[in-house]
Amino acid sequence: MKYGYDQINYTNFENDLYDARFELAASRIMDTDLETIEETVVAECNKVAVNGKCHLNQLRKILTNHKSLCLTPFQLALLCGFAGTDIATGLLDYKAFAANLSGWITEIFSIDALRRKSQLVQLGHFNPKEINMPKYNE
Repeated sequence: MKYGYDQINYTNFENDLYDARFELAASRIMDTDLETIEETVVAECNKVAVNGKCHLNQLRKILTNHKSLCLTPFQLALLCGFAGTDIATGLLDYKAFAANLSGWITEIFSIDALRRKSQLVQLGHFNPKEINMPKYNE
């Protein structure tokens, strides 16, 4: 079934289908240009920056519109959480953020990391009985 064979060996169909789905998922999730991500994010942030800082909403918009990133809005929001935003002003040092961006994407959103997380969930390591939620006085 792989790579355009004319005939399908149905005894291997299940394995071939799994391999094809895995390869497709790997290519779509990691369909990023991580070698140039730092330069392109810094260049886009330079256009809107004031005194070497940009606002978190501007960074989120830049990452959302970035053509090389194939990440969900939730994944982009998670990355923005690493931005080190000044709470008072909402501004951040985008150069420090961009320097770490490719490492974070590889570490958090690679196929192996996602597979390990799903295995932990599947094995019940995130069982609601084991999670101690804090109680707040209203």
